Amino acid sequence: MTDVTLYSKDGCVKCKNTARQLKKYGIDFTEYNISVDEDAKTFLLGESERLNVNTMPFVYVDGVFGWNDFRIDKIKGLVSA
Repeated sequence: MTDVTLYSKDGCVKCKNTARQLKKYGIDFTEYNISVDEDAKTFLLGESERLNVNTMPFVYVDGVFGWNDFRIDKIKGLVSA
């Protein structure tokens, strides 16, 4: 079973689209909203600096950075994984 984690924020259309597509394809995921979760925000700020990327959302697969931004190709890739 693949463990998917989505880091999102309030007002982020790409975050909402990513969550919607994960649900559409039946992919279970845990979502952390950095607008209200300070621990998630602190983690993501460090990751953003480490990875040199900042476009939301951030998606982790099995605890490893998978992608950021809205990526339907990556979501569909999880279905066949």
